[in-house]
Amino acid sequence: MKKHNVALVLLLCVIASGAVFAQSKKNSHPVGIGLFLGQPTGIVFEFDLNATNWVDITAAWDFTGPTNQNYAFLLFASYKLAFPGVFVINNTVDLVPFVGPGLSVGLRPDDVSIGFRIPFGLSWRPSTVPLGIYLEIGLGMQLFPATSFQGTGGLGIQYRF
Repeated sequence: MKKHNVALVLLLCVIASGAVFAQSKKNSHPVGIGLFLGQPTGIVFEFDLNATNWVDITAAWDFTGPTNQNYAFLLFASYKLAFPGVFVINNTVDLVPFVGPGLSVGLRPDDVSIGFRIPFGLSWRPSTVPLGIYLEIGLGMQLFPATSFQGTGGLGIQYRF
């Protein structure tokens, strides 16, 4: 029964990412794929909705130990609202702050957890190369099967196309 739940979550992520990709075709370099290095470490897919809104999906893994809060695989889906022009350095580098709501799903062989998170951080996309670099901290709460706080954070690097 639990395998069906995992398959349903993955299917919903694929459908949502396809819809967002179709919507974002208008933007320059609207899609990013790369690595999130930190806690947890994983692969991130990012889709721009417009210049100040994007959606990202992170598939990550965490093998730090068998405690109640550690899940072998984690899925995050987040909607992020950006605020360009807040931190501009020498009129050329725009460090864009972002914040937004997100969902988290943790997977272990015998357990599934569901929760929410609020990621925030700074993003930089150089105009000369198709890259995106960002620092992110995510605060959240696992709601099911037990309530507990969770924190994530790290450095993301993406190739934009």
